[in-house]
Amino acid sequence: MEIEIENIIKKADKFIKEIDDKKQKIIAEEKKKSIILNYKGDDRVVNYIDIYEREKNRPELVYIKTGYPLLDQYLGGGLREGELILVSGFSSNGKTSFCFDMTRNMKDKNVFWLPFEESAEEFARKQLIWKQEPIHFFTPNVIANESIDWIEERILEAVLKYNSKVVFIDNLHFITMTEDSQKQWGITGVLCKNLKTIADKMGVAIILIAHLRKSKEGMHKIPTYEDISGSSDAVKIANKVIAVWRESKKEIDGKLTFTGKSVVAVQKVREANGVLDNVVFNFNKGRFTEDSIDSIVAEFNLGRY
Repeated sequence: MEIEIENIIKKADKFIKEIDDKKQKIIAEEKKKSIILNYKGDDRVVNYIDIYEREKNRPELVYIKTGYPLLDQYLGGGLREGELILVSGFSSNGKTSFCFDMTRNMKDKNVFWLPFEESAEEFARKQLIWKQEPIHFFTPNVIANESIDWIEERILEAVLKYNSKVVFIDNLHFITMTEDSQKQWGITGVLCKNLKTIADKMGVAIILIAHLRKSKEGMHKIPTYEDISGSSDAVKIANKVIAVWRESKKEIDGKLTFTGKSVVAVQKVREANGVLDNVVFNFNKGRFTEDSIDSIVAEFNLGRY
């Protein structure tokens, strides 16, 4: 325990030295202190009544809004610091695009991306083709490796240097690739547990993109978390699980094409007021727009009409 704290202090001091702005350096120092204090002694034995009273008197929870009112409502208010959120979907169904669109909506959170599968350069080329303005987020200049230690270092750097509140990792199975399918399950569980610990320790929400197994129903059915490869461990550990699905149809020549209709299905949420239900979206060139009567009501309740 003490060795890990010492390692965090050393890494934090290294990044803080690189910060020139005095105000940001002070913020980074405070964040370092917070990380250390929140971590130190967390495993001590306490009276449950103390925990109950602490929760009773805790200030109202602050949620990170995804930018989609109805989805936030179903998620119990949005995302929270310390959470691990799993986002799944079939290949080419838009799960990565959905995450980038959320990033666009959360620019004030200084989002940090770890793009292990589709590089930042590849996404930039897509945006140039679509003639879109660049999205505000931070990312490593080079993806050096895929170890949990390296991932933790980069998240710590983003938190200290840029005050990042949300982290996207693309994706779970790219990091845990192995030829041994039995070993895969163990690696997935350990990785998710480590990421959950990092989220809590660093005070960020980590959104982890996950691939799906080939479904017997095919792509014509909205997937469930049971379709996620290695889902048992990942789903148990995650605070929230959502799936992104795009409607498709077969043309006369047998070619599969996608319509503009998409569904984001909330399939697990630990918030007491969360709702397990689907949100209908329109999808066009990487942009998602909520498209239902309930969405309009949610926007009205936020005073947008």
